[in-house]
Amino acid sequence: METDEGLAVRVLQARHADEGDPVPPGSSRVELTFAPEPDGTLLTLTHSGLPEPARGPHQEGWEHYLDRLAVRAPGGDPGPDSWMEQNPA
Repeated sequence: METDEGLAVRVLQARHADEGDPVPPGSSRVELTFAPEPDGTLLTLTHSGLPEPARGPHQEGWEHYLDRLAVRAPGGDPGPDSWMEQNPA
């Protein structure tokens, strides 16, 4: 984790792949940057190192969960996660 004088925080995470995942283990990286904004915090997410065929599904997944986070972070209830209902663990 890194910080700068503006109190932005950057978190880097090497992504680990599940068995059968088209993204080789350790080949992609997730970077989260949190920066202060007048009305809250700006979250920037960058997932790099993805092979072309994996980019669309990962983008769809990140958008789905970031939309839920945008509801939950200020205290809202995003409701049941339709993705988890479709694909139980």
